[in-house]
Amino acid sequence: MTPGLFPLAIAVVLVCACHGPGTSSAGAGADRAVAAGNSCAVDADCRTGFCDRAQCASPQPDHGYGRDCVRGASLAMDPDAAKLYVCGAYVCRDGRCRSCVGDQECQSDLGAPRCATLEGRPGRRCGADAHETSRPSR
Repeated sequence: MTPGLFPLAIAVVLVCACHGPGTSSAGAGADRAVAAGNSCAVDADCRTGFCDRAQCASPQPDHGYGRDCVRGASLAMDPDAAKLYVCGAYVCRDGRCRSCVGDQECQSDLGAPRCATLEGRPGRRCGADAHETSRPSR
């Protein structure tokens, strides 16, 4: 082997050893990610890629839950903003449609009276009392 190729061969072996089968820089975070229902701080903490208000959850984009969003004008203040709102009864926080945490958040963001769970839907949503099945403690 020529002297100039020896350092190159060593570098190739080291790169292959560090990034061998089953390992990658992206995979390292996945090993630490937790399953749905466990505590989290950010989306990357969860195997599902979605942290809904400190709990890993499975996104359900058909319902708006977990969809990407851009927080804009309050629907309570600008009804025309509803044309661009993709979250339905969820609130847009940190670029994703997430559960509400209290009535005040629903009133200020969506003009809806309550934050509650709705049977058959994930998370907590903003809505009217008639659709409420349980109310969060906040």
